[in-house]
Amino acid sequence: MQMRPCWVEIRTSFLEDNYRFLQSLAAPDAELLAVVKADGYGHSLALCAPAVVRAGARWLGVTSVEEGMAARALSPETPVMVMAGVFPGQGTEVAEHNLTAVIWEPSQLDDLEAAARVAGLRAGSLPVHLEIDTGMSRQGASLDGLASLLPRLSQGRPSGLKAS
Repeated sequence: MQMRPCWVEIRTSFLEDNYRFLQSLAAPDAELLAVVKADGYGHSLALCAPAVVRAGARWLGVTSVEEGMAARALSPETPVMVMAGVFPGQGTEVAEHNLTAVIWEPSQLDDLEAAARVAGLRAGSLPVHLEIDTGMSRQGASLDGLASLLPRLSQGRPSGLKAS
């Protein structure tokens, strides 16, 4: 079969310049999340993640826990957000690799709280990010669903979770 004549070349210095340009457009106190999901959109997570971190990215965004683990290995100190949430049973890896899971359902909190307890994490040490459905109905808590989630993310909760 004839393949499409495509060529992609990544110059990390250009990626870094592009990130810095976007950062210059943001508010001075804004924390930008560089999305490097899908293996850096097919351009290599191993190239793209360190490049945006060098450029000043304060967060890396990935789709899955597996991608989060790979990003964590490349950038040990940079917060990594698992944007598509976690599947049941992945809380252990989230805790072990210090990932920030996006959550929107009580069952996700149940799994993460259990993993935090097993890992012996102190209260408020496992970050989560609450996503609210803004109308696309893809993921995120509904406005009605917030009532069951918000109290679980409040200060002083005995779990290891903290809201980001």
